[in-house]
Amino acid sequence: VYASPFVMEVSKGSIPAMHNARQGDMTDEEVSQCILDLETWFKSNCEEIGNLYAQTSPATEDAIKELEKSLEGARIDPVLKSLLMVHDGNMPLYTSTTLPLSKIMEARSEILGSGKGGKDIVPLAVDGEGDYLVCHDKGVSSWSSSEGLGMIEAPSLASYIEKYRDEMLRGKLEYIEGCGIVDVV
Repeated sequence: VYASPFVMEVSKGSIPAMHNARQGDMTDEEVSQCILDLETWFKSNCEEIGNLYAQTSPATEDAIKELEKSLEGARIDPVLKSLLMVHDGNMPLYTSTTLPLSKIMEARSEILGSGKGGKDIVPLAVDGEGDYLVCHDKGVSSWSSSEGLGMIEAPSLASYIEKYRDEMLRGKLEYIEGCGIVDVV
């Protein structure tokens, strides 16, 4: 008799839940595969920005180390470091675009200078309105000059990127020129 490794609990009026949910974040290998999946999707679904991202050189290890030294009170997320080591910015992230190293420090200075952000904030992407997507000790959030830090969108950058990739591969996202990558309607 075959016993499934998945256990489902079902009670009247409930939706069955699978109990094989991820424990913790992606491994380094899974992060690498996720980045490759994203790049492949970009090239296939939004040729112009996909090619721009693919042609963006990686950040140098020295530049990343310099960023790490300058982040007094903060740390560079390992997934952000992985993203930068593949391409120094230009990755479409919903309606935002990841920042190159040179712009991360500028954006961080803007955030710290506004008085609406803690020292643990590291910006990783910017949208067309000038609002940032940021990493901080509690996860990933939006940040705007008018509101400051928004609600937590994901508990980690790894889970944020993984969800983004999974939505793409399930056909739930599409590229619309001038808007970015948005939910399929």
